[in-house]
Amino acid sequence: MDLLAYWGAIPTIILALLMGYLVGGIPSGFALGRIVYGMDIREHGSGNIGFTNVFRVLGFTPGMLVLAADITKGWVAVGLGVLMVNGAEGVVAQTVPVLAGAAAIVGHSFSYALKFKGGKGVATAAGVILALMPFVALIVTAVWAVLLLGSRYMSVASIGAAFSFPIAAFLTERSGPEIVFSVLVSLLVVLRHYSNVKRLIERTEPKFEFKRSEDGSDKSRMHSEDASR
Repeated sequence: MDLLAYWGAIPTIILALLMGYLVGGIPSGFALGRIVYGMDIREHGSGNIGFTNVFRVLGFTPGMLVLAADITKGWVAVGLGVLMVNGAEGVVAQTVPVLAGAAAIVGHSFSYALKFKGGKGVATAAGVILALMPFVALIVTAVWAVLLLGSRYMSVASIGAAFSFPIAAFLTERSGPEIVFSVLVSLLVVLRHYSNVKRLIERTEPKFEFKRSEDGSDKSRMHSEDASR
């Protein structure tokens, strides 16, 4: 019965995947650096387009703008999926918003605007989780915050939060599609942090530090014992 329901919903599913990918593929960090600062953020810091590298290179306010934009991408993608099922019930209605959100994360990680390269998907995934599972999002965010404050490694916080996602989804008895989604997103985020894990092992991963710059503006700095790399 479910298979027949999915078969009849194939056009809707394809549209949800396409719309989610298009929304997620908007490279917020790259666009901000190029349009506002006239620079390619990929040529600075870690070379990533995500909010952490924008914090590192451009400071607190630009970083927050990129963080908000990336979270919004995930939230909007899920919202579009909800609109596509138009208040219907059943497994398809549960699955389409999840697929739209998943496509947004893939779009952010492999953006069509950047030759299928992109960020690590953490902020966009946060927006998707917030839209689909607000309570789970609260749990995952708490794990992320505790790990960041405890370790001062953004990568450790992101990986830990990724691991906590499917556990929280399972313990809060989310739907089957949402639990499958949580496992896949967790794996994607961890795999996208491969280079960070390597640097953690080599003890060259920069730590995250929030402090005030000499001109009085708030800046986020990344540093390590090896100074700049």
